[in-house]
Amino acid sequence: EESSINHQSSEGMIEYNEILKNRVSDTLENSFNVYDDLLDMGCCREQARIVLPQATYTQFYWKINLHNLMHYLQLRLGQGAQQEIREYAQTIYDMIEPLVPITMEAFKDFRMNTITFSRLEIEYLNNGIPIESPGERREFEEKLKILRIRKV
Repeated sequence: EESSINHQSSEGMIEYNEILKNRVSDTLENSFNVYDDLLDMGCCREQARIVLPQATYTQFYWKINLHNLMHYLQLRLGQGAQQEIREYAQTIYDMIEPLVPITMEAFKDFRMNTITFSRLEIEYLNNGIPIESPGERREFEEKLKILRIRKV
């Protein structure tokens, strides 16, 4: 079931179903067969790829500097990211951390384990001006909960 709070995530687990698993597997296999047929007919990979499902895994090579990698990890390790993407980002983090341990410790201290307030949140804290948007208010309340401060 889709999460009521984060629409990129699910709540709970789907019960294992052998028939459904086989249908998904057969569908993926058929898609790759059609893809191969299109390539055999002379269609370029970029156009043939249209028949491949979103569930297709991709191998890619990535060139990135450490600053931009940490920005990527900050976004993709956050609770707002899909669970599968968070797992992928955690794997990248685990690979990089032994190479630059001091940098990654600072990353955790100063990027991951920090709380940033928006202009509206600061106006509420300073002047009591209410936050109108339910989503923004919910995010603000989550920050206050971490700080052990009362609700808005």
